[in-house]
Amino acid sequence: MNFKPLFLSLVAFSLLVTLVGVASATTQIYAPAVDSNGKGILTPVTVSVTQGTGRIRTDIQGSLIATETENSIRTAAEAASVESGVGLNNVDINVDIESQAEVIDGPSGGMAFGIGIYNELLHLNNANAANIRTDLVVTGAITEDGRSEKVGGVEEKINAASQSNAKLMLIAAGQSTNDALDYAIYASEVSNGSLQVVEVQSLADSFQYVYTPTGSRVAAPDAIIQPLVLDEFTATQRTLHVKQIALQEIQVSRNELAKVSRKITANGDETQSEVNAIIRAVNESIKNAEQAVEKGYYYTGANSAFLARINLQAVNAEGVTVVEFQTMLNQMETDLNAFNTSVKVTGDNFEDVAAARMRYWWAYTRFEETKETFTNTKTITVTVVRDYYNAGAWLDAAKKLIQHSQTIATGSEENEFNLREYSLDVFEKAEKIANASTDSEVQWHLKTAKKEIANADYLTAIFDLQFVLSADSTVKQITGKTPEQLVAQYGEINTLNVYNRPTSSTWAELYYANAIYNLQDANRSQDLSGIVNSVRLKELSLYFDEAKEQTIREYANPRPTTNRTITPLNTLPPIAQPQQPNVTATITQDINSNAGTLQIIAIVIVSIGIVILAGIILGNLKPLNRHLDAREVLDKLDQALVSGRISEATYKRLKAKYSAKAKEEKHKPGTNRLQTSKERLKRKRK
Repeated sequence: MNFKPLFLSLVAFSLLVTLVGVASATTQIYAPAVDSNGKGILTPVTVSVTQGTGRIRTDIQGSLIATETENSIRTAAEAASVESGVGLNNVDINVDIESQAEVIDGPSGGMAFGIGIYNELLHLNNANAANIRTDLVVTGAITEDGRSEKVGGVEEKINAASQSNAKLMLIAAGQSTNDALDYAIYASEVSNGSLQVVEVQSLADSFQYVYTPTGSRVAAPDAIIQPLVLDEFTATQRTLHVKQIALQEIQVSRNELAKVSRKITANGDETQSEVNAIIRAVNESIKNAEQAVEKGYYYTGANSAFLARINLQAVNAEGVTVVEFQTMLNQMETDLNAFNTSVKVTGDNFEDVAAARMRYWWAYTRFEETKETFTNTKTITVTVVRDYYNAGAWLDAAKKLIQHSQTIATGSEENEFNLREYSLDVFEKAEKIANASTDSEVQWHLKTAKKEIANADYLTAIFDLQFVLSADSTVKQITGKTPEQLVAQYGEINTLNVYNRPTSSTWAELYYANAIYNLQDANRSQDLSGIVNSVRLKELSLYFDEAKEQTIREYANPRPTTNRTITPLNTLPPIAQPQQPNVTATITQDINSNAGTLQIIAIVIVSIGIVILAGIILGNLKPLNRHLDAREVLDKLDQALVSGRISEATYKRLKAKYSAKAKEEKHKPGTNRLQTSKERLKRKRK
């Protein structure tokens, strides 16, 4: 007689009876996100807490989870533990995310996670505790001490919330000031008064709002957008050409804004309130750029207008066909190939030549990435279009800078080969930093520097790599410091002035001014990330100043030539990953039901899982679900990139992580040799 079916049934029955007795309630909250097409979406987050051993399990339906989100969940749990007084060592937390995205990435769900976990911890010991309102949407990052921090895409997230049944949306304090848009007014306009947006300082601050009756309006102070007041920066004559570039970029942005206004109004596919809000926000950004230039912050003004120009051009390109976009790519390729990098380089102009060539290589690299993505997919996404215009704007800047460099090319021409050994020394140092870093900007500058060295552009590589070195220096300075310590040490302008102001480098002065601008803006918006960015720019300024002085010395006394080479671009070592927090993630199928039914279904699913496990032990069954191996994850990442569901930065970060794992797997018995991403893409296109 075969006893296996009877055994399995008994296991399932006993487990079901046991689990019904310990099933917990759940808390659901909505954390909005922005998809790859730039549209806001609402993501339901369901949290449950049971007695346990301190595990945090993240159940993501149909998606992959990135490290930044894992860290955000852990941070939210720690903050909720402090506020509730319930320790985490004796509980298990399950966070279920019903996402439409292929990859869950970023910290913007932190506050939503924190509120959900806090509510569940309260109910663990008090079943009669109050419940949060059911029409709540929350966006914002969270810190270990429970502070709410600003995130991106708030306007798009409000658009999504306004189209749902949500009545209350919480955002980080200072978000309206940071984005130069009063989100309370904007939300009221786009929702016809049905959605209320409130800014909160912290997790504790949110409690006065989340436990109000569903459907009610809350009493909250109005967000006050503080005006940006800048101190005068005394710029030198050597930076005036950047002022002219900034003014030109501002004019281009204003022209593009006029096109957007006409186009959106003519199409009639957006409400007039949304049109007005978009125009107000961009106008404010352009005004800030104009103010920056007026006060002597030339690079800041140029960069602000540069970013506005790219986003506006991407909006104006909406509706472009595949054939039209291919023509646009062909024209840009022609323009890139026509750019002349072989110009006269002297002791007076080499820094501006490097600045021009650097932007050329940035444009060329971004163009290559954009072309490859489009060629593989034949799909036009917001990211692809924005990257195209990003490359074009860099190329325009390169042309203007190279033209200026030739107007100051006095004196004898320098031998650029004299810089080869110096550039290789700097590269080797930067490569070690990049191999231990997950910073996408660090990886980008290492990549473009490799191209520069491969094309014997040693001068440009030296300055490009300063971005890597200064980023590493910044990390060393801020690591281990509390927010209060960062504010105390770097939160005032005079703390930057204790460093010697750049004396000889044009671009060091420009970055130094940008650091001071960022610090003033951070103090206005109370944005800690702005303070960190100002430190990074200050470090970049110092590194550029030293690089210029060392370059002058190398031109005069070059180092002995060696036979060293750099690693080819396609065989870069994988990026080292930081130690992962105690968070596990699984991939499940979507379940649509009410909360009570979900609990019963969850119990049955877990019971089935144990039954399957028993069958495996008996040698009669195979598991229905398993963790994806690294190769399968890479396949999913390729599919996600090809379909435009993840950003290129996310793709690169996760690809590096799972490529390293795949290399380990391929050496294990029974595994096949790992195919490259391009090979997998080829196979899928056949």
